Amino acid sequence: MKKMSRELRYALFLGCAVPKFAPNLELSLRKVLENFGVELEPLNGAGCCGFPIDLSTSDHKTVYAISARNLALAEEKDLDLLTICNGCYETLKKAEITLKTRPKLRDEINKVLEKIGREYKGRSGVKHVLEVLWKDIGVEKIRSQVTNPLKGLKIATHYGCHLISHADDVDKLPSASRITGYLDEIVSALGGEVVEYSGKKLCCGNPLIIMNLKGSLEIAFKKLKSVSEAKADCLVTACSTCYYQFDQGQLLLRRIMKGKEKMSPIPILYITELIGLSQGFSEKDLGLTLHRISLKSVLGKISSGGAAHA
Repeated sequence: MKKMSRELRYALFLGCAVPKFAPNLELSLRKVLENFGVELEPLNGAGCCGFPIDLSTSDHKTVYAISARNLALAEEKDLDLLTICNGCYETLKKAEITLKTRPKLRDEINKVLEKIGREYKGRSGVKHVLEVLWKDIGVEKIRSQVTNPLKGLKIATHYGCHLISHADDVDKLPSASRITGYLDEIVSALGGEVVEYSGKKLCCGNPLIIMNLKGSLEIAFKKLKSVSEAKADCLVTACSTCYYQFDQGQLLLRRIMKGKEKMSPIPILYITELIGLSQGFSEKDLGLTLHRISLKSVLGKISSGGAAHA
């Protein structure tokens, strides 16, 4: 049997949080990418990317071994690994590049993997969902499948620091100057209006959450307040962790702020949810009822501004 091209076929790496806290993101991802002819294969047995350990230790070899195990699972399928979280992407991409360019280190890591019957040869790589959407599928193809234009919807975009802040620090990572246009171009192709706001490239605050919940949420609040002041109808991101930080975080902010700072709730959307709405998928199709912050205002604008909502 002839093998399907690897170009639109990937091993899906969901990470630790999505299956437990945001299964709606996987739902929208699968439905939308399937519409574009993309095949996603489950990465059975996948574990943590290694990012949480990377935050708390200088033992980089342990992190590389954890990442390499996931890369080896994708390699066994002869596929590249697709991730929907910026932290996972940066961690796995650094491991990929390092192990591909430092064969002696790769040999050391493979001695660790050998204990569990795995090996990473450096054939498979890591792709972020934004790269797949913008590069592999293409903006024009995305535009061609819009049946429910987002006309009249003002959208603030959030890239996330792990996708852009360190992009130029590691050889072969997509440069920050290039990748910071991807999300905006896709939103425009869907018919939405990209709204500029201060602090667009700032962190969502999530990496701080384990050590300092209040500090983490204050960072999120600062960004959301800027989005609110820009009169955006919603905030869209291509990072599952940033999505959860802003969506769930707004509920926690109400408790912490206790009315000291008033701000209307800001609907948060993952990029494939936004694309799905433009393709006519219903709220149920995309699992939008799992959002903590209501999307009623966004859905109402889409219905009145573009084609009838499915």
